[in-house]
Amino acid sequence: MPTRTAFLSLLAFAVCGATADAQPLPGTKPLDWDGDLAAKMVGGIDKYLSRELEAAPKKREAIWKPCRRWRKKSATCRLRPWPAPRKTT
Repeated sequence: MPTRTAFLSLLAFAVCGATADAQPLPGTKPLDWDGDLAAKMVGGIDKYLSRELEAAPKKREAIWKPCRRWRKKSATCRLRPWPAPRKTT
């Protein structure tokens, strides 16, 4: 019986909520953009990712540091080989 009561309560809440006038929260205004909102969202995501992709090489140079194991200055830690497996006898 508790699940039936909970279901009926949720149903009544949904019906009452659907019929009530939705008022915007204080300090906000309703969304009134024209056009396809999904296309605007995808455009914004594309703009952000393109900007981050262009900035990635500069950020990479600041973060990656040369390996101490190698003497070459051009070697980076991502190029370090895996250690050889230990032999057990």
